[in-house]
Amino acid sequence: MLLYFKLKLVIMVTWVIKKMKNKIILVFKILFIVLLIAWVTGVVIDYTRAKDQKKPMVCLAEKRQDVSVGKYYECTSFGYVYYEVEKNDSTKDFGFTSVFSKKIIKDKYGVE
Repeated sequence: MLLYFKLKLVIMVTWVIKKMKNKIILVFKILFIVLLIAWVTGVVIDYTRAKDQKKPMVCLAEKRQDVSVGKYYECTSFGYVYYEVEKNDSTKDFGFTSVFSKKIIKDKYGVE
């Protein structure tokens, strides 16, 4: 009789653990989807701001430097970079690119 109750208790505990595991996985999936939607929304908003030559909403790291062609400004955010180059002849270049292609921009303008 005691063995029967122990077996039943083990079965119930494993069932509860399995249900909790499924709920925890579901919570993490929902959290991941919400964060992904928030990140995509931020990228779209900052991209449209960059097209209007405005600085991004969130800037994790800023860099300002005088280069041979003028003044360079860079704002690094969550996976993307906004940059401006104010040239000596009063023209202005700006762009919005991924963090992975940041080196190409730096080489183009001679930024260290």
